[in-house]
Amino acid sequence: MRNFIIVIIFVFFTGLDIVNAQDDPIVYICGTSKIFHNVLSHNALEFQCKSEIWTMKKSEAIKSGKRQCRCKY
Repeated sequence: MRNFIIVIIFVFFTGLDIVNAQDDPIVYICGTSKIFHNVLSHNALEFQCKSEIWTMKKSEAIKSGKRQCRCKY
């Protein structure tokens, strides 16, 4: 019975983390650019980015002063 309760508590708390992770999507940044993109298949990232493409959570990108790309995606 004790193990069952521990499993229930573990699932409850990890489930909350999964929901929070989905609320904060991953964005893509080309090198040291101040602009982040929501999709990796954007032309500015696929063809024009000559440096490494970084991933970051959207809230972290906004906190660090980056702004969202004006693309249609």
